[in-house]
Amino acid sequence: MTLTETGESINTHSGVKIEPQFGINNCPKLDILIIPGGPLKAVESTVENKNIINWIINQKNIEYICSVCTGAFILGKTGLLSNKEATTHHLALKLLQEKYPEFQLIRKLFMMKIL
Repeated sequence: MTLTETGESINTHSGVKIEPQFGINNCPKLDILIIPGGPLKAVESTVENKNIINWIINQKNIEYICSVCTGAFILGKTGLLSNKEATTHHLALKLLQEKYPEFQLIRKLFMMKIL
């Protein structure tokens, strides 16, 4: 399932239209939350959105909360990365560590091929 803040469709920076099933105020209980990244300008506007940040914080008991790429900035803002390991796009590593120094930055991430 996908969700947006309001439940209304959005267009990504690359032109993909997201048609969510829910908004953050009416979604069912989640087992997994995956927070996407994107261009830093877009991610920074999400980081400043208190409604979204507070909603993510309230989901802290979900079994898995993950971020993709620069979505780590959003998790950093929530404080949920404290005392955890995290990484992001290689061009944003330094900025992530400067903004959210309370986690252990992983500089090299090795991909595994699963057979």
